[in-house]
Amino acid sequence: MAQSTSIPLEGLLNLVGTLDDSEGDDTSRERLRDYLQRSVTDIGILRDYAETCLRTSGP
Repeated sequence: MAQSTSIPLEGLLNLVGTLDDSEGDDTSRERLRDYLQRSVTDIGILRDYAETCLRTSGP
């Protein structure tokens, strides 16, 4: 059974880049979505990301 991998949201966003409305197949938004689909297998990790986003304003 695969184990969930969790990295801090700030580190994850630094890896994928600025989340915006850019078009294309290799956008930051698509890289984030791909990471979440492949790596997050525990709902608690996703909940932690969501809570962090709600408490943190964008640039």
